[in-house]
Amino acid sequence: MHASRIVIVGSVSWIISIAIALFWNIPLAFIGICIFGGAFMISRPLVATVLLVIGIGFVRVASIPEPDFTGAGEKKTMTAVVLSTPQRGVHKQKFQIQDLKTKQNSIVYSALQPKIEVDDQLQMSCNLEKPEAFDGFRYDKFLERHRIDLICWRPKIEVVDHKKRWRAPFMIIKKYFQKSFRKMFTPSQSAVLEGMLLGDRSAIPEDILNAYRSTGIAHILVISGLHMNLIITFVSAIAIRIPIRQRTRIFFIGCVIVTYVLMIGAPVSAIRASVMGIAVVAQTFIGRRVQSLRLLLFIAVIMIAINPLILLYDIGFQLSFVATAGIIVLQKRIQKYIPLWVPQYMQELIAVSTAAIITTTPVSIWYFKIFSPIAIIVNAIVVPLVPLILMAGVVTTALVEFTGVQRIALPLGEAIEILNQYIVWISQIPGVTIVL
Repeated sequence: MHASRIVIVGSVSWIISIAIALFWNIPLAFIGICIFGGAFMISRPLVATVLLVIGIGFVRVASIPEPDFTGAGEKKTMTAVVLSTPQRGVHKQKFQIQDLKTKQNSIVYSALQPKIEVDDQLQMSCNLEKPEAFDGFRYDKFLERHRIDLICWRPKIEVVDHKKRWRAPFMIIKKYFQKSFRKMFTPSQSAVLEGMLLGDRSAIPEDILNAYRSTGIAHILVISGLHMNLIITFVSAIAIRIPIRQRTRIFFIGCVIVTYVLMIGAPVSAIRASVMGIAVVAQTFIGRRVQSLRLLLFIAVIMIAINPLILLYDIGFQLSFVATAGIIVLQKRIQKYIPLWVPQYMQELIAVSTAAIITTTPVSIWYFKIFSPIAIIVNAIVVPLVPLILMAGVVTTALVEFTGVQRIALPLGEAIEILNQYIVWISQIPGVTIVL
């Protein structure tokens, strides 16, 4: 059998073995049979590969360290460092910490004050609890996939040191954009632009956020797989039209994506989505769907090898994977049915969003039990505007900073306001959201 087929079969076997091992405890004897059976069947490469990969997959899952629940049910005082950018809501914020003494990781739910930033060192006390599953949702596994051991409730927090680590320069850029947006636009306009460009939707009013959710368009307000693929597609469309060498184009696209990911604080979701987006870039420049799918499969295998829990307990990973696969398989086919009078880059963006919605809808229905019948139509109208809004946000900020003329921001502000009103209006149509 051809070597490439063996690699594909081995990759699929790896994913299946991880899924099986996450559901059931595999006996050690069976693992041994798989590994030794594969080792003794070298004469049959395909069978040997499948057995070896399955055995190694079982071993990988068995090697996942158990969460450290020490201190659960107690009130504890600790010195900790903030590991993640706080997600701020209307009344509370959520962030991840690591106890500097025990090295336990906890997710913290606290009041909005004091203001916390990533890499801050805290002196704090809180009630620690063990994560539990609820309503069929494995919240314990959901947290375990990020190596989070405990939940910290109602903490008393004192910021004792503001650490400056590798992310500091990029966080300054992010804060600069946030400050500029809030100065140039109304609160609702600024909040939506922050969601689109920076992946921070904490300031978006609840009614507007619910409208985006009910119409199936909320993904443009987070750094998701589709969001990154839109940016990659837009940048690729620009790069193709620049008269430079192919390698230079790919390098240019890579630099833009890396800079963007770092600017928004390099969250795991953005890194994962941008890495998967490599497969989309490969399809754009190589033009071979099969090779792009193989690359996507290879990327997924590596990610699952690093953290097997994401396969079943990370909705973001699943959505990013199926969205990217959908784009690779369906984009060109969908694009054939878009009228030729539509600009080329708009055709690509419409096709990308439609392909992603088609493939992610079953996953969304499975987890969230809601369905928007008009999601494809709304996405086809709104999604092509997102890269334009992102670019306009960056250019407008630069022009206002350079000239000091605030009126330059008015057109973009009005455009975002119209978009918000349109989404809210659509969300009020009867039957726009079906609860299953």
